[in-house]
Amino acid sequence: MSHRDGRRMFTLIELLVVVAIIAILASMLLPALHTAKDKAKLGLCTGNMKQCIVALQGYGDDYDTEVPVVRYVGVGWSPWNGWLQFLLDGKYMENVVYAGTCPALPEFPAASSIRSGWHYGINYSGYYRGTPGVGTVVYSAFDGTYDWRLYRFRSVRNPSELVYGADSIDGWALVNLGKYYQVAEFTLGGAPASDRVWAIHHDRANTFYIDGHTTTLGRGELRTLVAPSMAIFP
Repeated sequence: MSHRDGRRMFTLIELLVVVAIIAILASMLLPALHTAKDKAKLGLCTGNMKQCIVALQGYGDDYDTEVPVVRYVGVGWSPWNGWLQFLLDGKYMENVVYAGTCPALPEFPAASSIRSGWHYGINYSGYYRGTPGVGTVVYSAFDGTYDWRLYRFRSVRNPSELVYGADSIDGWALVNLGKYYQVAEFTLGGAPASDRVWAIHHDRANTFYIDGHTTTLGRGELRTLVAPSMAIFP
């Protein structure tokens, strides 16, 4: 121990002990900080979905309860140019780069990719399953070029139970580009390149419903409400 001007100086061992204590405290606090950050993203995602469903409801009110899901591009029904572009064009939503996607995305899309279809997915299987008359196909109804498949809100008999939209992932982009993007509709999946629900929130996915509520579901709950055979990423 050394003294200078009557003041006690720290020894090297004492400094190392302090550094070790700080490191231990940091290791204890970091997981809590990560948990808090994840919870904040979950809450923001829920808020985004509520904005989306309110905008979709408003759009449906103006178009006889019909909302577009996917379009036919000559070779098949495509998830590209999905439902969000109509909300954009009709001024039903603002700041869609943030409201249209989950804030937990590892790679956040740009405004141009949001418009092209990289956003929360609509339950494409619900177009067929458990809701007679919910889906219809129209030609040139919106842009004069493509066939569109539509959800008809008024035909949904169980609006509080039918999962209308959810966190989703575009398997094609992940397989071919290595990019983690959401996509405008999700199917039952199966192949690595299929569009599917994304359990992005600690193995759970946020979902939203036509009646306006949102909830977070695990894999078993998703398969019960959507389809037993549905594929979920990862």
